[in-house]
Amino acid sequence: MSFLKPHQVANALGVTTSALRMRRFRGSETIDYIINNKGRVMYLAESLDKHLNTFYIPQRVGKSIPGVANSYDFKTAAEPRRNSHKDLKKDLRYMHSIGKINERRIKQKEKSIQKELDEEKKRISFNKAKLQEQRSRGLGSRKVESDYIFPIQVKHIQPNWKPIHGTRNTKKDFNYY
Repeated sequence: MSFLKPHQVANALGVTTSALRMRRFRGSETIDYIINNKGRVMYLAESLDKHLNTFYIPQRVGKSIPGVANSYDFKTAAEPRRNSHKDLKKDLRYMHSIGKINERRIKQKEKSIQKELDEEKKRISFNKAKLQEQRSRGLGSRKVESDYIFPIQVKHIQPNWKPIHGTRNTKKDFNYY
């Protein structure tokens, strides 16, 4: 009898060790295991082999249409999945379901980006024209102190520090200034 650790079984099944633990907790584990006196779980290797051999990859169904990419539902695990919209455009099943919605979203996004760029160009050209007009009048070069200083109300200013020799605040006279 040979035993496997949970991480080895999890790697073989393509799940996490937490998923195996939850399967044991729910009582839905189909792979035989034992718990030793230290509380560690060990899986039987023969039981894992039986479990893995019960699953198979289905054969391709239907005829392939030349020039059209096949749906990735019947591909083997060794072949990578195509994820991008650009790669899936030739797949009729994809384009008749979510593909046309994705295509519409992509076009709307491109339009909104182009609109934002056009507005930004208009804003920049307007600001340049305004600055040139001010320079031609001589208004843009003269800055006065009031452009940089804003008046404040001195009566309402309160310090954000506590005085060193001030009285200690109690619940009765507690305040936040």
